[in-house]
Parts: sequence; C-alpha cells; structure tokens
Amino acid sequence: MGNRGDLHDELGGLGRTWRLRRWISCRLDCVGQSGVTFDTPGHYYPLFFTDEAVALAAGHRPCAMCRRPAFEEFREAWGYAAGHDNRVPADAIDHELHFERLPATKEKPIWTLSDLPDGCFFTQRDAPAVARLVWREKQFKWRAGSYELVPSLRSSTKVSVVTPWPLVGVLRAGYQPQMRVP
Repeated sequence: MGNRGDLHDELGGLGRTWRLRRWISCRLDCVGQSGVTFDTPGHYYPLFFTDEAVALAAGHRPCAMCRRPAFEEFREAWGYAAGHDNRVPADAIDHELHFERLPATKEKPIWTLSDLPDGCFFTQRDAPAVARLVWREKQFKWRAGSYELVPSLRSSTKVSVVTPWPLVGVLRAGYQPQMRVP
C-alpha cells in the first residue's frame, strides 16, 4: 500500500496527488497495528499497488518502519547505484526522488530494452498507453492490477521508461522487489 500523506479534499474525497515528498510503500498489516488510520480526512489516503514493481514505477520506496529489511536492502542498492554511502538517510532519498517524479508531464527517458533490469516498467513509443514489465527475461503487460505474459519485443527496441531513473539504478544495483508475477 502506498502513502503520500493526507490527500483528502474538504469533502473527504481525493483532492491532490501528493502532499509529502515521502512516498512510501507499506505493508497492509501494519495499518491497524500501528494505530494509523486511512481514508479519513486528516489521515493518509490509501493507494493500493499490485506489487512493489508498480509502487516503484509510481515513485515509491519501501517504508523504513514497517518494511525495515526491504528499506535497508533498497538503501544499500541506492547508495551503490548513486555512488553514495549505503547509509543515505531516507530524507535525502526522498528529496532526490521527488524531483524525478514531478512534473508528471516530463518526457520519459528513451532506453534500449536490453538495458532495463528486472522490475522495470516501460511503454512502447507507438503504444504509450500499455505499460509492460521486464521480469526474468520475459515481458508482461500490466492491466487493472494483473499481469499478462506477452511476446517479448526485441532487445534492441527503443522504449520509454516509466520507472523513475534513480529507481532503475536501484533495480540495476540488485534490489529485488516483491512481485506477484505469474
């Protein structure tokens, strides 16, 4: 589940796409145990993801509280990918990621498909509405919270990368997202 802060408007509906720089992915079972409530004005608005690759593509990182082991692995890969110390504070990661997520209208980088690590999302330049996932030498089309195995494009194909580039670096550095791929 994703957290971007309290996104409620004055009527209790979704009023904004983010409030904080800290976009995290949390475990569902920590909500009740931590005393955190959601879907109530003044509390964070729930964002549900199919799995962690989708959360990463949306610009979220693992929560340092309820997903501590995943956060430590993520932080180590972040440091390796960025040439930093592997003890980079969460605030510094969030600060750097924030500028890569916004504005949403920014052009997506063009890469060669063979350069994308497992867990990366991309679109074809001639089919930008269809997101695909690279996973274990296969490609999966993502739709409405599920994956469908599709014929792979040639490795030399130029694609638009959806996953923010710092998170592509984290995946390339060895971070393994929790996945629900068939």
